[in-house]
Parts: sequence; structure tokens; C-alpha cells
Amino acid sequence: MRKKTSRCPCVRYNNSYFCNVTKLARDSSKNSITITFDVHGDMSMGVLQHWRHSKLLDDVVHRGQLASTECKIRTNDKNYCYEGDMVFLFDRSTTIEMPLSFRYGRSGYSTEIIKAEVPRLQIKEKKKKEEVKPLYANIDELLTAARLQKEAEKLKEANVTIESLLRIEDDKLSDFLKNLGLKTGHAAKLKRFVLSAKKHAEDSSST
Repeated sequence: MRKKTSRCPCVRYNNSYFCNVTKLARDSSKNSITITFDVHGDMSMGVLQHWRHSKLLDDVVHRGQLASTECKIRTNDKNYCYEGDMVFLFDRSTTIEMPLSFRYGRSGYSTEIIKAEVPRLQIKEKKKKEEVKPLYANIDELLTAARLQKEAEKLKEANVTIESLLRIEDDKLSDFLKNLGLKTGHAAKLKRFVLSAKKHAEDSSST
């Protein structure tokens, strides 16, 4: 029978029944923590307690706990040894403090702190993307920014909106504005402001 080692955490029922923890790993993509373990006994108190009753606890005061959900067993001998990788799943709203404590089996085993390289594991719900306001809410704001309020009547007579201007292809925008009766200089100036509003909208959608 393998003896407990001082090189890794060990939870004990007594000197004959104990569990070594040799590795702790986390996989954020699967919201899981995996404990690599080997638990041993000598049948002096019967068969080993089952791994599925084991718990991971967050910090010393045990404010929260995770139950093992599956195990990839390499040695499956209930009389003398279980060995494998125990998986603990958690949802994305769970916050887990490091270090973690581990308790093997249903009852009677000690609780041992499992140190890890990461100082803190914190999984939270992803925040919803905040809605970004357009650079100009309407055609009046656009014309005011460009100091072309006098051209408002021409655009409104043609039912031009800020949304319709943003949909016009860049190389066709100047001709469109000139066809509304804007002077060449005013059309060029307004085009610059429309292109600026387009860029703002594109940058906002990509963040």
C-alpha cells in the first residue's frame, strides 16, 4: 500500500485510511476544477468511502462547497485503493476563493487546504455589453455639429434622416448631398461629419 507523502496534501481518517492530493487544475472553459488523488485503506475498517461524496470548500471558513460530479478512475479497488481525477463543476455565477480546502468521502476524514499557483479563482457572469449611443441622435444634431443648420430645410424636404445618411456608400455621399441642393463646400463638410458618425458606429459595434 502506498504511504502518505509529505510532498503533497493528505487528508486522513486515521493512519491506515488516507487520501493524497497530487494536483489541482482548473479549466475555465468548462467551469471545472480537477483534483488528482489516490486514496488508500487496509480493510481494518472495511471498504473505502466512495469518492463521489468528496467536497471542495472555498477557504478555511467553508463559506461554500462543491460536490464531485465525476471521476476518471485509473485504479478502482474499493478494498484498498481508488486513484484518478475527480472533477468538480460550478456555474459561472459562482465565486470561489483560493486556496481551496478538500475533504474526502462522506465523513470522518480531515480537511486539508490545497494550495494552488493562482491566488484567486473568480468566475462571474459576463456583463452585458452596454449600449453605445450614436454620435448624433438625429439630423438636427448632425447639422448643428457641422454648423450647417441653414441646410436643414433641404434635407428635411427630402425626408433625409441620420440613419439614411449612414447607409449611403462613402463614394456616393458627396453626389447625394449635392443633388439635395447643397453647395460643394457644404456637401464636403457635411460628408466629413457623416463619415465620422459612421466610424463611431462601426467602432462601437466591434468592441
